[in-house]
Amino acid sequence: MPGEALRLGPFTGGINQLSDPTALQDTELVDVINMELDLDGSYISRPPLFDLAEPSSGTGMKLLGWYITDAHTRLIGQNSTSVWSYESGAWTAIVGTGTLKCTAMVQYDNIAYLIATPDSATDGGSINDSLGFSAIAAIPRGGSAVVHKERLFIVPGSLKTGSDASLLKGSAPANFSSFPISVYINKGDGQKLIDILVYNDNLLLFKNDSTYVLAYDSDPADAITRKINSSIGVASYGCVVPYENNLYVLHRNNVYEVVNYDFAKINSKVPFVFDATKPNPWVNETYVGIIGDRLIVKYFARIYVFGLKSKVWTRWDTGSRYIGIPVANPIRGEVNAVPEYTIASANSGSDAVYSMRDVFDSAHSETITMFIQTKNYDYGVPQKYKRLLWWGADVSTVKTVYGTVQAIIVNFGVTWDEASDYTWNQVANNTWGQPLAAPVIVQTTVNAQPAPRKFVKFPKSMRFRQINFQLTLSYDGTNATGPVRVFTLTTIVGTKQDVSKSLT
Repeated sequence: MPGEALRLGPFTGGINQLSDPTALQDTELVDVINMELDLDGSYISRPPLFDLAEPSSGTGMKLLGWYITDAHTRLIGQNSTSVWSYESGAWTAIVGTGTLKCTAMVQYDNIAYLIATPDSATDGGSINDSLGFSAIAAIPRGGSAVVHKERLFIVPGSLKTGSDASLLKGSAPANFSSFPISVYINKGDGQKLIDILVYNDNLLLFKNDSTYVLAYDSDPADAITRKINSSIGVASYGCVVPYENNLYVLHRNNVYEVVNYDFAKINSKVPFVFDATKPNPWVNETYVGIIGDRLIVKYFARIYVFGLKSKVWTRWDTGSRYIGIPVANPIRGEVNAVPEYTIASANSGSDAVYSMRDVFDSAHSETITMFIQTKNYDYGVPQKYKRLLWWGADVSTVKTVYGTVQAIIVNFGVTWDEASDYTWNQVANNTWGQPLAAPVIVQTTVNAQPAPRKFVKFPKSMRFRQINFQLTLSYDGTNATGPVRVFTLTTIVGTKQDVSKSLT
C-alpha cells in the first residue's frame, strides 16, 4: 500500500526512563540532552556556559552567597587557600581566612557572618564593608545557618559527630556573639541535623531521613517542634532549594516538591542513574539548584533538569565543566538586568568559575551538542511489518542535522560480503553463530543551510516491525546559530506482511 504521513510529537511529556521504550506515551521521549521543553511544545537548546575569572590560587571553590552593602555587591566564596570576594571581574583574598573552612554565610545589618565547619582550624566570624575579617569564637560551628526574627540559627551539619549532632543553636536578638538558645531535634535517633531554612515564617529543619518544623512567635523558649516527615531528609548541604512558594528536596535519588509541608515525588519516571565518572572528589556530590525556571539536580556525574513551568524532565551534558550549585546574581537597576547565575566547578581539583545568562546573545559562546531519542514505535500494528519510505524533522537551526533511524529486531540475516572478515577457522570453532551487530542503525546527515526554520528530510527506506528515531544537532551558544528548536517528526510509512514466525 502507498505510504502514509504520520506525525510524531509534540513531545510534551519529557523523558521517561523508567518504562520500557516500547511502553512510553506518544508524547514522551527516551532521552533529551541539552534541550528543554518550551511552553509552545517545542524543544529549545539550553543557554551557554562561559568562563569567569578564577582566584589566583587554590582549588575547590564553594560559593557562599552575595554580600551586598550600599557601596559594594560582592560574591563570597571559599577554596583551599582562603575566603575570597568577587567584584568587578576580579577575586580578592580576605586576609585572615587562610585556615578557615565554612559552608554557610548570612548577612545581617550590613555585616556578613561566616559559619565555620566543625573541622575548621579557625573560628567563624564577620566580614565588614572593607573586607576586614574578625573571628568570633562564640559563633557555633556548623553546616548551615539562617537569620530569622533577628536571631542567627545554626545547625551542626554533616561533619558534626557526637551527642550534639542534632543540636540547634540560636543567638540572642540582634546579638550574634551570644547563643542562649539550644534545642535538640529528636536527640538520639541516629540522625544528624543537616540543613535549615525559613519557610512560611517558620524554621524548617532537615535531618538525614526526617524533617521537622520549629515555630514560635517572639520567644524561642515557647517554640513548638513538630515532625512533618518521618522518612525524607537530606544527605548534605545544598539538597534543598526554595522556588516561589515551594521547596524542592533531594533525598537519596529522589526529588520531592514540598507544598505546605506535603511532600510529593516528582521524578517517578526518571530514576536517577549513578554515574561514577569523576575527575577528582566532588565539591558537591549531589545538590539541587535553580537557574531561571529550571530545577537543576546534580546526581554525581549526571545533571537532570526539571522545567518548573513545563513540569517535565530533560538532561544536561556540560562536558568537562562539572557545574556546582548555581547562585543567582542580584539585580540592581540596569546592573545584571538580564538574569545571570554564577556557578563554581563541582570538581575539587579545579577552581574554575562559570556563568550562565538566561538569554541568547552574541557575546558568549559554548559548543553545545543536543540529542533527542524517541520511543520505539510499532504504529499500532505490532503484528505487521512496516516499510519506512522516508522521514523528516521540523526544526529551527542553521547547522548540520544528523538523523538516525534504528529498527528493533530479534533476528537478522548476514550476507557473505558482510561476513568476509571472518575465517573458516572461526566457523569450525563455532565462534560466529551471529557474528555481526544488527545492521539496522542508519544515520543521515543534512548539511548546514542558512534558513533557520525548515523541514529536514532523511531519505532512508527500511523494513521494520518496531523503530525509533534520533536527532543530533549542535550550535555555538550564540544568537547567530541559535537557539535551536525541534518541533515534530514526520514519518512516511506503509504496511507490509504479517510476521511469519512465532518470535520477531
